[in-house]
Amino acid sequence: MSEALSQTTITDQKEFFYDGLPMITETDLGGRITFVNRKFTEMSGYAREELLGRPHSIIRHPDMPAACFSLMWQTLHDGRSWQGYVKNCRKDGNFYWVIVHVTPKLLSDQMVGYIAVRKKPELPAIGRIKELYAKAKQLEEEGDYLGAKALVGDTARIDAQSFPQEEYVTYGANALKVM
Repeated sequence: MSEALSQTTITDQKEFFYDGLPMITETDLGGRITFVNRKFTEMSGYAREELLGRPHSIIRHPDMPAACFSLMWQTLHDGRSWQGYVKNCRKDGNFYWVIVHVTPKLLSDQMVGYIAVRKKPELPAIGRIKELYAKAKQLEEEGDYLGAKALVGDTARIDAQSFPQEEYVTYGANALKVM
């Protein structure tokens, strides 16, 4: 469980809808926050001072399968970009959904951290993502971490260069095209 959630009571009473204005964070190689923009503090409910130096997992919602972040970290450590749907927990215990695009931050060809930019998710896809993540969480609870990772891998984009014009959420052989 993340550092923040041990102190936050999850209420899930209210969903905050992200308006799509730029929401950006940067972290060091260990995932500790080094920069947040104003929109990120607004959406998370934390003050900048509460976030800087803390693990980015401070906003991780317990509904998120660990497999999502395992896949993300594996991809980033390989020097590639990752993009996926994420449910975040606000300081007040409520939540919001984003599509996050995370990419390595380079300085003189050396990886020095990561930059994350969020996009407003397409609402029709969120229902399917919730179902898929719930199945992945169940697999994790049953000890099938490889199955959970394969399941959530269908929702992520590896080597994502930018946000596509259309989002594709795949479920094995089935695909849901969201415009």
